[in-house]
Amino acid sequence: MLTIEIDGKDHLALAKDVQRDPIRPVIEHIDLVVVRKGEKVNVDVPIHLVGVAEVETVVSVEKNTVELAVEATEIPDRVEVSIEGLGAGTQIHASDLVLPAGAELLTDAAILIVNITQAISAEEL
Repeated sequence: MLTIEIDGKDHLALAKDVQRDPIRPVIEHIDLVVVRKGEKVNVDVPIHLVGVAEVETVVSVEKNTVELAVEATEIPDRVEVSIEGLGAGTQIHASDLVLPAGAELLTDAAILIVNITQAISAEEL
């Protein structure tokens, strides 16, 4: 969220696109979208795993972000997914996510987010 001044009035804005120089650490251009308090915007929010699954399992993150409709002033940094103690065969879909208050899931609810499988033992290899 940024506050920009246009014609002497402050406006809230979101960065829509950032273009960086491929060689130097310089931002060349930023596209901004002006928003109003209470207005909902569609944003991609990263998935963050919390906890440790059972021993001898492999945790695969199948989708790194989910699209949410949230108020412009309440955009979450991430959506946390607890995998604490989960065993092989567990699948977490978008519909299983615990979303922040006021957020609406725009990603297809059937999309697989996290897949936990049995690790292959040295003997099986």
